[in-house]
Amino acid sequence: MRYIDGRRHETRAELAARHSLSPNTLSRYWAARDTNGHPPAVRIERTLHWPSREFDQWLGGLQAEGAATTQPTPKPEGMGGPAEFARICGHSTTHTVMDWVHNPPQGFPAPDHWHELPSGRKRPYWQPERMTAWAEHGRGPRGQGKGNPGRPRSQPHPYAGDPRLALARQVLAENPGATTTDLVRLMVQRYPEHYSKAAWTSILTTARQHPTEE
Repeated sequence: MRYIDGRRHETRAELAARHSLSPNTLSRYWAARDTNGHPPAVRIERTLHWPSREFDQWLGGLQAEGAATTQPTPKPEGMGGPAEFARICGHSTTHTVMDWVHNPPQGFPAPDHWHELPSGRKRPYWQPERMTAWAEHGRGPRGQGKGNPGRPRSQPHPYAGDPRLALARQVLAENPGATTTDLVRLMVQRYPEHYSKAAWTSILTTARQHPTEE
């Protein structure tokens, strides 16, 4: 470490130790100085030194920029993930839905959104009406005919017999001009158990498609 005109300067090894970085990493930063804005160095006794304050500011900006580009995408509001899609189709696990995602049968809806998890993995999400449409009218794998790939054929729609569907119909009848967001809020207030907004939105979609029991 040296002081030049009252300003502290450090070698690559000193900077690496202070910032818990490897010298090789700092070497790569220096090699790309023409494009990354790396602070200039001063050669003292055949060894490069960098101004500590300028380097710290530059490195902080570089790290902040890198964190911003890797920030996970926000989870979508009103959409359903594999668990909700599986439940609508009558499956107890997400295995079948995820198999459809990776090996989609004819007509299977491509995800509307991919949510990036902190681990770096991505989870698919769909609009509720597209999940319901597939559950009711989609074609199943291996050449199955029309109908729900997972729900028993005796059920006319995914929420047949579900008390939440009756509530959704009631709320729709009482609030004909309300938005879906307002209706979901009302159902959350009235129903004692907790369900996701995506689940309530899907139930509302089914209630609109099936205003009465068939």
